[in-house]
Formats: sequence, C-alpha cells, structure tokens
Amino acid sequence: MSQIIKNYAAFGEVEFRSYSRSKSIRIRIKPFGGVLVTYPKYVSFKKVELFITEKSGWIKENIKKVAAFERTAPVIGSDFETKSHTLQIKWTNANLNKIRVINNCLIVYLPIGSQINDSANQEQIKKGVDRVLKIEAVEYLPKRLSELAKVNNLLYHDLRIKNIRSRWGSCSIKNNINLSIHLMRLPYELIDYVLLHELTHTIIKNHSQKFWQKLEEFLPNSKKYDGQLKNYSTRIY
Repeated sequence: MSQIIKNYAAFGEVEFRSYSRSKSIRIRIKPFGGVLVTYPKYVSFKKVELFITEKSGWIKENIKKVAAFERTAPVIGSDFETKSHTLQIKWTNANLNKIRVINNCLIVYLPIGSQINDSANQEQIKKGVDRVLKIEAVEYLPKRLSELAKVNNLLYHDLRIKNIRSRWGSCSIKNNINLSIHLMRLPYELIDYVLLHELTHTIIKNHSQKFWQKLEEFLPNSKKYDGQLKNYSTRIY
C-alpha cells in the first residue's frame, strides 16, 4: 500500500491509498475519519484526482451530512481530563473568550448566560484541549520515541508533532516521523504501539507480511494492539 495526503480548498484533508487488490476508485467519508480514497496501483494519481473533481458535488454533500452527525458527539464539560491536565470552565462577562494553562489546569473562559454545549463554546474548549495535548505531546513523545528507537537499534531522521486528525502517525521515505498530538489521548501501551509501528517503517516502508513480522519482534502481540487502536479515533471531537 502507498499513501498520499493532500489538502483541498473544497474538501480539506484527503487521504489516498493505493492497493494492488483494488479493482476501482472508491471514496469513503466516515465520521471522525475524514475523506479516504482508495484505488488500484495501476491507476495513475492524475486519473484519481480527475475522478475526485468529477465527484466533488457528492463529496461536499456527504461531508455536510457527516459533519452534522459529528456534531452529535459528546459534549466536552468540566469533567474532561487529559493525562496531565484538568479542565476548568470559568464564566465571565467579558466579550473576548480566553484560554489559559496554569500549572496542570486548563482554564477556558466562556460568556455568562451561554450554555456549555453551544457550538461556539465547544469550539473554544476544543482549542484549549488541543493546546494542552500539544504541551503534553511535546513533553512526552520525543523522549519516548528516542528511547524505543535506541532499545531496538532503529534510526529516524526527524520528528514533527502536529495536530493531525487523519492518522496517528506517519513515516516518510526519508525517515521523518510525524506524530499526532491526539496520541496523548491513548493509553500508554497504545502510544508505544504507534511509535514502534512508525519506527518499523524506517526499515520497511509498506505493510507487507515482513513488516508485521519485524514489528512483532519489537513488540510481541502487536496485532492485538493494532486491534485495540481501532477502538479510538483521532477525530473524537
């Protein structure tokens, strides 16, 4: 399988995957999963993009439907916690919403008279959660990735930590590793699984049987962790 990620003004981020066993170009739009396009390896990427252009109306319509479904996701309230931070809502008369991180507390200021489940308030809270996830990710992930690489005699070139919502991580052809801040919402054993998964890609660039065998050497029962990871989403909110 090969993978390409592109951003489009009309659709946002689109993930493309080519498979040897695919027989046609397919578009899937899943809640919290974004737009995924799969296609046969023998089909040129130019032809795939032309197909996307032809189906742009259908894609836009279904993105709206999925977005409406996503809005029914659980409300983030004051009981929300990350690994190191607790969320505190403060109601204020000020017109300007504010977000502060003090010690291990995320403080989000919201207008008095509004409801916590108002869409604008939820967006403000999500911005705050993203901020502390980035803080935690920068503090934890580089050190842990380095530790796992050293123990398993693996080398990577560079690490970037981003607010990626389409995948947990990736490894480029040049062995640059990208990790999502949303990894910090996973149990630590699943964080290790993702990190070792991407580190294994520094030596095997596909998901062949050899890849899984090598990953199993680094992390016994890796398929079990792969199955558990499917219970989580980078787009939980």
